[in-house]
Amino acid sequence: MVVLVVDDEDDLREAIADLLRRRGYSVFVAANGQAALTLLRGGQPLRPALILLDLAMPIMDGRQLLAVIRGDPAMSDIPVVVASAQPCADTASGESGLLRKPFELEELFATVDSYCRPGAPPR
Repeated sequence: MVVLVVDDEDDLREAIADLLRRRGYSVFVAANGQAALTLLRGGQPLRPALILLDLAMPIMDGRQLLAVIRGDPAMSDIPVVVASAQPCADTASGESGLLRKPFELEELFATVDSYCRPGAPPR
């Protein structure tokens, strides 16, 4: 299963990617929403089983990317879990789930597994 991790914090993004790869996932990373959109719409478009999305990023933030994803019929059904330290009232609309930063390793794995394990029901 493919997971796209979108976060502008280099160390956090790479740590999450490394942990998920060790768990058996194929992981792509992007430092902002525009970079993620380029991956999603590229010459060979990426079709992740799940997008882990930070909200506060430069260039294109998570809310803007989520709006583009939900407005595009080719991507609108991809689950997007917002990973944010912002209060619930300040999160995006249209996300499939929320992972509150800082999160525990077990919480990250449980969240990703719930969307990506074989036979997981669509959300």
